[in-house]
Order: sequence, then structure tokens, then C-alpha cells
Amino acid sequence: MVYNFTINRKFTFKSAKNVPLAMMQIFLYYVVFTPLSIWWGEALTRAGWNYYVVLIGTMVINFITEFSVYRFIVFRNHMYTNKEGQEEIAKMQAEEL
Repeated sequence: MVYNFTINRKFTFKSAKNVPLAMMQIFLYYVVFTPLSIWWGEALTRAGWNYYVVLIGTMVINFITEFSVYRFIVFRNHMYTNKEGQEEIAKMQAEEL
């Protein structure tokens, strides 16, 4: 979780948002996602679904929902706010001229 958070913050969204606040928001995502994924994983495997199908499905759902939480909640108004992000915006604006 910490590695993924760091990579997303620094490289994907290039954000300078308050780190403890952003980490708390992702932690809250996992407080909800983890019990739900355990619940549906257990229910589906007991219903006869293949363990690996459930595992891959859970990974896909985690990827989509976690990225969405990062994009639309955590870093919504804070993308491209770190030094690299500001340089990238300046470069794009210079190319438009």
C-alpha cells in the first residue's frame, strides 16, 4: 500500500498534496475494500467458483476502484502540483505556443 501510494503520488498524479491526509484517504478505502473482498472471495469460492478466477477478479476490481479513488477523490484537485508536474505543464504550454 505504501509503495503503491508513493508511486501514484510522485509519478502518476505528480501531486504535492498533504501526504498524511492523502494516506488517510487511501487507508479508509482499504478499510472498506479489504473486508468486502474477503467476504465476496469466501462466498464465491464456497459457491464453487475457481479460487484463481476469484483472485484475478478481485485484483481487477481493486485496480479499477483504487485508481478511481486516487483520481477522483484523493488527488482530484491536486494533480500536477509537485515540481515535476509543474515542469510538465510548463513544457506543454510552451509547446502549444
